[in-house]
Amino acid sequence: MEIFETKQAHDEVIDSFVCKQRALLAKLPEGRHDEETELDFIYGLMQPKYRESIPRHEIKTFRELLDRGRTVERTKH
Repeated sequence: MEIFETKQAHDEVIDSFVCKQRALLAKLPEGRHDEETELDFIYGLMQPKYRESIPRHEIKTFRELLDRGRTVERTKH
């Protein structure tokens, strides 16, 4: 429940948000969800500016999400 209660704050950078969410996911039993499912969880909680700029179907790993998110931060300030 804690995972879904924590949307990305307006001023929170992508690295911090993803790190916190992954720490919460790590508390779940191992093998419970694959990376794609975890990405779905986190993607839905991100700020709209990230979701609008990063189509979910283009992201396969957390590394890709972070790379694309950092680009959004550099260009959308």
